[in-house]
Amino acid sequence: QEEASREVSNLRTQLEQQSQEASRDISSLRAKIEEQSQEASREMSTLRTQLEEKTTEASRECSTLRTQLEEKTREAEELRERISIASSTRDDVSQLDRQLRERDSTIKELSAKLKDAERSSE
Repeated sequence: QEEASREVSNLRTQLEQQSQEASRDISSLRAKIEEQSQEASREMSTLRTQLEEKTTEASRECSTLRTQLEEKTREAEELRERISIASSTRDDVSQLDRQLRERDSTIKELSAKLKDAERSSE
């Protein structure tokens, strides 16, 4: 019975030591978890700030590009109008050139007839 009592006492001592060791391990793990949680929070805060900055920058860049696109679109439309006017003017010039050549031809014919008529009347 004495031996059993000693064994029970030893087992209680071991159980108490292991319980204290487990308690220290749990405290240590809780401290590590808290530290890592705070570090993760700081990193998330930093990443959120960076995300906001990048989003703002991208938004500004989009706005600038949109403005440039609108400007280039207006310029292209103005060029289309100028090309249309130039094309129309070219067609008008071609038509006037044809008319002038026809008149020149008519003038030459009339001039030749006039010369023939003058020769005949002499």
